[in-house]
Amino acid sequence: MSAYMKCKRLWIATVVPLTLSCIVSPLFGQSKVLGEVDFHGATKVEKSSGVWIDGEYVGYLKELKGSKKILLLPGQHQVSVRQAGYTDFSREIVVEPRQIQTVNVTMEKEPNGSSHE
Repeated sequence: MSAYMKCKRLWIATVVPLTLSCIVSPLFGQSKVLGEVDFHGATKVEKSSGVWIDGEYVGYLKELKGSKKILLLPGQHQVSVRQAGYTDFSREIVVEPRQIQTVNVTMEKEPNGSSHE
């Protein structure tokens, strides 16, 4: 094996792991600074409502626990919960690092009284 090939292998064996550790470490370290959002809904209407955070759909309220729990960076976030025939539930929340922010969702029928249940 030539000296060039040995040097190239040594470089790859050294630089690639260091580069990957710089990329991957912040991803794993983030969980130490993230805050959790826990959604509660008392009725079937709330539990089957869709949830949006900062304009992005994240799932049905009843699904957002366990492996699908919501972890967010600290700071302000806009939460909206929607269901056909009901007025949108909207709240601005402030997420703190390593804290659980509980959002109690209450859906109210639209004033015209129509519901698509």
